[in-house]
Amino acid sequence: TLIGSQPVNPIIIPDEIVVCESPSCQCTNTAPCTIQCIPTFLLPDACAGALLICPQDFACTVYFSEGAGGGAMVTAPVGNDLTVNCEGGFSCGGANFIAQYSNAVSYTCLGGESCMGANLNCGIGHCKVDCSGGAACDGAGISVGVALSFNCFGGLAACPMTYTAAPVPVPTWAPCNALSDCPCDYP
Repeated sequence: TLIGSQPVNPIIIPDEIVVCESPSCQCTNTAPCTIQCIPTFLLPDACAGALLICPQDFACTVYFSEGAGGGAMVTAPVGNDLTVNCEGGFSCGGANFIAQYSNAVSYTCLGGESCMGANLNCGIGHCKVDCSGGAACDGAGISVGVALSFNCFGGLAACPMTYTAAPVPVPTWAPCNALSDCPCDYP
């Protein structure tokens, strides 16, 4: 589009960042959003028992630092991706992630004893649960739901063993060409 002789510069809306310091924090639903729960001297248990509301129409990342997010409830996007990083020790303990209607969902529980007793719910796309931290995901409930695919690992993670992936179509033969052997009669 041109106005006069100059091209119009598109308006770029930057991703939203919400630093949560109250019992309820919400993204504005105008752009992808990151919610940060980082303890401070005045708020040592950031996001403890908090309601964290991701944007419904955009991707959302929730970051929990050392000891943050105990008992938090996170409402995830609908049809968009959710990424949860529980990087600090004792982070995300007893947290509940309502993500059944999200697309791809990823939980990374790297802190020692992170995600203990949490409810980790998958969406409708790919779901990844990484419980690499020491004692991470101990007692956590992991619900695959109707995820398209699922990847879960960690020493104490209760990864569902009965998960069956969605049906995959049988691969077809590659098209024949004169440069390779083909299972068909190439003239």
